[in-house]
Amino acid sequence: MQTSIDTINETLTTKADKTEIPSLDGYATQTWVSEQGYLTEHQDISGLATKDEVTAVQSNVDAEVTRATAAEQTNADAITAETERATAAEEANATAIETESTARVKGDEANAANVTSLDALITAFSDKFSLIENRLNNIVKSSSTSVENYDGTETLSDDTASYYIDAADITNTATIASSSVTLADSTLSNDARLKITSNDVEVSNLTVSGEFPKSTSNAIVSVNNANTVSFKDTTFDLSDSYNAIEIGLSTSSSTLPKNILFDNCSFVNSVGNNAILIFGTQDNATITLNNCSFEKVSNVLRLSNRTNATGVTVNVVNCTVGQWETTAPWQGFLCLQDYTSTSNEEVISNNLFAPEKIAINFINLTYQGVKYAPADVTTLLGTKADDQFGFIYANKYSDDTDGFRAYAADIYPTITFK
Repeated sequence: MQTSIDTINETLTTKADKTEIPSLDGYATQTWVSEQGYLTEHQDISGLATKDEVTAVQSNVDAEVTRATAAEQTNADAITAETERATAAEEANATAIETESTARVKGDEANAANVTSLDALITAFSDKFSLIENRLNNIVKSSSTSVENYDGTETLSDDTASYYIDAADITNTATIASSSVTLADSTLSNDARLKITSNDVEVSNLTVSGEFPKSTSNAIVSVNNANTVSFKDTTFDLSDSYNAIEIGLSTSSSTLPKNILFDNCSFVNSVGNNAILIFGTQDNATITLNNCSFEKVSNVLRLSNRTNATGVTVNVVNCTVGQWETTAPWQGFLCLQDYTSTSNEEVISNNLFAPEKIAINFINLTYQGVKYAPADVTTLLGTKADDQFGFIYANKYSDDTDGFRAYAADIYPTITFK
């Protein structure tokens, strides 16, 4: 009997392999059960678990393993799905980028083709326009009284005549009064002045050079009673001067200009005061400065609106300025001067430069080598500061000690930049 008990005890103390459950007649050994962590309180054979208990534990273990496996599989499936989604998104983005890139390339090609086509149209139009202009010039010349070898000594005065002055070398002050006048390919020098009173004035390829002191006259060129005024390809190369060109001193609105054009005109060296002065225009007049350059001036443009015209439009296109006035309080491109109002009350009542009366558009204006396009030009008007762009000066304005009017939206023109 003792032998059988010893055998049983020896068997119970032997560790079972983890892959099998050692048992004795359907019972698990205490050691195995204890090692598995399912039973710790039993210390002898009487505390052995039954086979059913072990089977239940094993079932729980299998269930937990199955659950864990299923969870891992679910996570793996989710990761796979996310990877596939991300891959699909990247492929879609790549396709979209490629499509956009292709579209842009095609768009650029189309734009390039359009630009080329537009350039060709502009060239063709320019050529046709030059041809039309030349033909018109020939018609004007053939229908005009030709003036040759003109030096300014002779006064040309015939209100019904159309004068065509070609290749003149004007060294004496010239006075011309006519129905129309064309001055082409000529020079003006020797402190001579050019005074034109005519309904239609066209000046082209005129070179003005030398000294023209203020003591002789305020202006070098003056044009009055003209409905249309055109200066093309004209150069002012001055060493001593005051005002370069004055237009529109007539007191009658019917004899003031409706259209004024400065095209490809150059003011080299220094203009002592203002380059272009326009004292008055008709209602709804248009003033254009195109492709003009001003090396050094006090103010490029002075407007006075002496007859209180409305709807006047000024276009300044592709113009360059090297230096405008820097001495306070006259700084800036633009001088708006009311010299006709006779009292402070008239200055306020006439309000000559109100936005409904004058609008000024600047397109590609260059100042000191940089495109000039302030975000808010109103902060640069009537300030008398170093960066002032324009101002209103009224000779009889007495609300301010020096005649300058501070900016207000209802007294300054509408001014835009592009």
